[in-house]
Amino acid sequence: MLAAVWKGVLSRLETEKTEVLKAAQAKADVLADALVQHTETTIHDVDVIALVVKHEFESNPSSVNLKFLQDAGLFTRETAAQVSVVDASGRILQSTIPFAGGVYIADRTHFGVHRKPNVPGIYISKPALGRVSGKWTIQLTRRLETQDGQFAGVVVVSEDRRYLTRGFSNVAALGENGSASVFLDNGEKLSDDLVDESSSRGAQQGAADIERTAQTQIAARRPVPGYPLQVEVKLDRTEALAPYVGMRWVYVSSTVMLSIFFVVFVTAISILVHRLSKSRDELRVLSETDALTGLWNRHGLLARVNEVLARQTCLKCLAIVYIDLGNLKRVNDMLGHEAGDQLLKKIANRLEGALAPHTVGRFGGDEFLAIVTTDGQEDDVFSATKKVIGALVDIFETAVTLRGNVFSIRASIGVAIHARSEDCVSTLIREADEAMYAAKAQMARTQKTAWCFYSNEMRERGRSAVESEQRFRAALNDGTLKLGFHPIRALHDGKILAFRVAVCISQEAGGPLLANSYLSATEKNGLLASVTEFAFLQMCVTVKQWQEEDGVNVNLSFQLSNAQFLNIDCAFMIRELTQEFAVTPEVFQLEVPESAFRDEPVLASERAAALSEAGVRLVLYEFSGGFSAFELLENSRFAGVVAGRASCPADIFFSAVDRVTHSGRMVLLESDQVSGKVAHNVRIALVENLDAPFAAEVAIRLLPQWSNL
Repeated sequence: MLAAVWKGVLSRLETEKTEVLKAAQAKADVLADALVQHTETTIHDVDVIALVVKHEFESNPSSVNLKFLQDAGLFTRETAAQVSVVDASGRILQSTIPFAGGVYIADRTHFGVHRKPNVPGIYISKPALGRVSGKWTIQLTRRLETQDGQFAGVVVVSEDRRYLTRGFSNVAALGENGSASVFLDNGEKLSDDLVDESSSRGAQQGAADIERTAQTQIAARRPVPGYPLQVEVKLDRTEALAPYVGMRWVYVSSTVMLSIFFVVFVTAISILVHRLSKSRDELRVLSETDALTGLWNRHGLLARVNEVLARQTCLKCLAIVYIDLGNLKRVNDMLGHEAGDQLLKKIANRLEGALAPHTVGRFGGDEFLAIVTTDGQEDDVFSATKKVIGALVDIFETAVTLRGNVFSIRASIGVAIHARSEDCVSTLIREADEAMYAAKAQMARTQKTAWCFYSNEMRERGRSAVESEQRFRAALNDGTLKLGFHPIRALHDGKILAFRVAVCISQEAGGPLLANSYLSATEKNGLLASVTEFAFLQMCVTVKQWQEEDGVNVNLSFQLSNAQFLNIDCAFMIRELTQEFAVTPEVFQLEVPESAFRDEPVLASERAAALSEAGVRLVLYEFSGGFSAFELLENSRFAGVVAGRASCPADIFFSAVDRVTHSGRMVLLESDQVSGKVAHNVRIALVENLDAPFAAEVAIRLLPQWSNL
């Protein structure tokens, strides 16, 4: 009886679903026909602009004035993003967007097609990055001719990629997730109400879009008469089926209640017996299994390491591999934490499949741990570990797809091998964690998955770091902590512009101990904040002393580490100290790291704004020269950058320096090797990296250029 009831209900639901989908397809067809008419009208309006400019040019080339035509109302920013007149050589003669001149487009397809008079009407090109506007636009062009019919250039009307569909999408009932698009006949997407102007990835994702459309969307496609165009309207399948889903819930819930009524007694007894027999296993799963990924959790991993370590009869038969995902935060910021959880599940499945038979689990957050042992054929775990690392590299070289977005996930991998009899579980995990942080530094430089084995050198560095931290703590207490100074010289004439300040402890051999080089970025016990406050205090004392005793105003620059900038309220310290010593904060310059704006963009922006409001000059160091770096310069109050080959790739270093100086900002170079290869621009200075910072009272009397400040 239950089988017959369910068969009837499901059959009825399938019929209803088919009817709903047919109605949605009919709606998509009607909207596609409407979009064809809208597209014809829109392109005709653009062609009118091109024809008017063409007529003006061919009547009298010297009388063409795009600004006059724009002021006369022939076209506006709403009807044309940019109108340009290009001569026969490909040089842009006029444009509605101001530009410095000297821009050529002879290599562009929409220019080349008009060299031969075989395109009688308007030519529509695929989206191109405008060399004046700097935006991805659609180029619609007409040929310009002399009075004897010779090629004289082209008139170009550039339109925003949303232009062809924007008016239609605003009035058409596409639904929340529907879309309208216009394509060239070759499949190249011209306009889309959801298009991303910062890239042109539509062609690369065409196959994935088609497959996803067949599964989740209802589409209708039509050619545009008279133009090499096609339009497409997509309606979200889920939205179309929403009424059907509500009805299905009523049908199914009623049938479920009926079914439950018949089987509840027998199933209740069976479930009770089953739960009693499985309770022990469930408790174990809950305590040792990660609820999100299904792998071992932290507690389970520690138990497995203890078991394996207890069974080991020799050294170098066990290794701990610590894996930290490098850019999970980017996924969380873009798609939300639910997408981040999905990413962790996918990575966990890959790890479990690729690292078998070794044990792998989620140690916490975006960190995973693998326990590698020998397989019986090998006496040393090193070769097995190398195979595991190779498998991990393959895993993270394969992109992950989340909700239609493709992400390249990187990872830092640290390895600790059980090589000493006194090593315990906590020691091995700590060593693997330290090796992972070393790999993370390498990953930050290469932007690729990196790995590192824990070594004796790292063990010695760790011991040395602890000793250095103790020395800095003692120096704070006994007053032996000092400021060191590096002169910052103008590259064009050698004059001293300022001094870079460093907190250090003098040593008889081996040079000074610099605080920012030896204090851990993750130090939480207040030492880093104390050293920072000491630096600001001594900078105020120095400026005040030099003003009163020598009558000289001096500019001091101090470089903040990532932890100092993000975790310490430097703006508050500077306001308090400058008021106490009656020193103007404008004499202080703080160098803040670009990496802080990648790691914590919101907090970093707040810190930079607070420092700027306090009156301090800001300079961006670790300058990468990339698009995001220049966007940061435009949106923030930075007076300059600190550039070096270590942070800025060699192939763009000199062009990046030139671009910064042309924007009116200062460039501080940290290497003598590059100072001779850049133009001696007045906005370029060199920070002299001396072997040992010298004391202020010596510097003020020994530097002959001091009077030039």
